[in-house]
Amino acid sequence: MPTWPFLPHKIDNELLSSFLVRTSHQYGTTAYSFCSHHFGTKTAIWNRDIDRSAPKSLIQRISDFSALSCKSVEKMTLRKYELTTCLTGSAHSPIQGFAPWINAIGVYHRDRKRFGLQYCPKCLQESPGFLKSWRLSFVTICQSHQLGLLDRCPECRAPVIPHRNHMHTLNCHNCNFRLDRAPGSLLGKTSQMHSLINFQNKLFKALHGLPVNIGRQEIPGRDVLAGAHILLSALRQKRCSKYSQLDDAGVGAIELSDTSERMTVLLFMDSLLEGWPQSFRDLSRQVCLDQKPFSNHSSIPNWIDIEIKRLPIYSRKHRTRIKRSRSPLEELRSLQRRKPPGWRSQRASILMELAGKYGH
Repeated sequence: MPTWPFLPHKIDNELLSSFLVRTSHQYGTTAYSFCSHHFGTKTAIWNRDIDRSAPKSLIQRISDFSALSCKSVEKMTLRKYELTTCLTGSAHSPIQGFAPWINAIGVYHRDRKRFGLQYCPKCLQESPGFLKSWRLSFVTICQSHQLGLLDRCPECRAPVIPHRNHMHTLNCHNCNFRLDRAPGSLLGKTSQMHSLINFQNKLFKALHGLPVNIGRQEIPGRDVLAGAHILLSALRQKRCSKYSQLDDAGVGAIELSDTSERMTVLLFMDSLLEGWPQSFRDLSRQVCLDQKPFSNHSSIPNWIDIEIKRLPIYSRKHRTRIKRSRSPLEELRSLQRRKPPGWRSQRASILMELAGKYGH
């Protein structure tokens, strides 16, 4: 099998989709035409989240064409992140839907409806590739340039969809604005940026299997990722207008939120975990939190489970139902509708009763 003689320069931490787009543009063609030519029209690539769902067969073929090892090609996918962040006993699936802590891009045919791919304009100026870390939900800051990440074109507000660019890898597919020339997103308060960076670093450590300090406890990395996600999901489920303390927890899954909302959520979580467990106990009393929002998870890390068991057990108050006696006419209509066994005899009995009561 002939290999691709012209490959773009290697970018560390680059997404597989970004690598394929840059390679196709290296040959002066679109990502659609390039992949159709080399992988066939029946190979589904751009109508799915290829960074999450690239099959082994496609990885092997990319390896053959590019002369890169299968391990190097697979490293460009999000598979390792998914295996690390997958929650045992939850509704999340590592293949279907979306995975915990990995932004959803909202695949619709070859289009993308959500703002799941972020970018730093300064990074794109230095290396024109989209990075794996920009798909992580807890990543909102570029630490190299101390800027907030962007998740859309600043000119037309369209999502970032590199494979639909026909002219240049870094152009907006919708209006051709150069994303690497976008103004950087500056945060209003330096303290907020430091908090976001610190929390981001904590979860990065957890993602790489290192223990993380939560309050005064040292927690295994995977337990931190799972516990923080379960905690956030429960608080979002509890959130309602009368509990203003939970406004910053947001609504819906964090993986479906845009970057600005996730910044607010992560600042809230950083504050909550910094004072753990007392901060959680105080918040639970304020919002009357019980164990019900956590009941959907069959496997909960111990550092969270200890605090959940301190919460009140949810008990639904059963209302005593008072059986209202029905009039003979209502009983007749009910018998006619339900037709239970022996309903004709019951109907005749009621009619006889009515005849004797109202007869002249």
